Amino acid sequence: MTTRTNTTKYAVGFHSVNPVDLTPSAYNPAARVEKGYIADLVKSLADHGQYMPILVDTELTIIDGHRRHAALLEIGESACIVRVIDSDASTAYAEVNVCSKKLSGNDHLSVYLKSDRAISTHVKWRIAAMEKVIGIDGIEVLTSHGGSTATFNQAVNISRRCGMAGDKEFIMMTIKWLLTSRQTYLTRRALDQGISPATLKKCIIENKSLKMQWGVK
Repeated sequence: MTTRTNTTKYAVGFHSVNPVDLTPSAYNPAARVEKGYIADLVKSLADHGQYMPILVDTELTIIDGHRRHAALLEIGESACIVRVIDSDASTAYAEVNVCSKKLSGNDHLSVYLKSDRAISTHVKWRIAAMEKVIGIDGIEVLTSHGGSTATFNQAVNISRRCGMAGDKEFIMMTIKWLLTSRQTYLTRRALDQGISPATLKKCIIENKSLKMQWGVK
């Protein structure tokens, strides 16, 4: 538990302050700042320092950046960069969290194609492992059709079910089939319900759609 030592009101703008002088929002979920949840961030800040300022109000109540704050306290930093805004903390907290949008799986692929240094290590590891199977051309296909590593994993699972494990051509054919005919959800349902591998393989090779039949008992 840290005790705030500074009660000064801060002007709008950027400031360097002691992390112990920041007050977490009462409504920020406690689980988000538990040690196990911030371990990666602790390592990142220890290795590279603070890139993004913590957003606070004029009394240094945190609006956005609770995990960064917890990580900075964890590594014992005595100074951090904050951006002060003149806004009600509750209203600003709601706006920041409603409007924020994390990178999607497809976004990660797009970034990877431009620079694999611009994504986190664990995401890069997953994409690099995928690249070994389908190559950079396969990643480009996935990206352009709105796919992700999840799409690749589903295609690999299907290839195993169809007796085509490790067959790059069939995996790529499956990826294109899943994405262009929008068969991702139906295929999961079909696999769960025990579809014949031969039937599924035929649909993929002939580029035909699956159809679910519903009835009433």
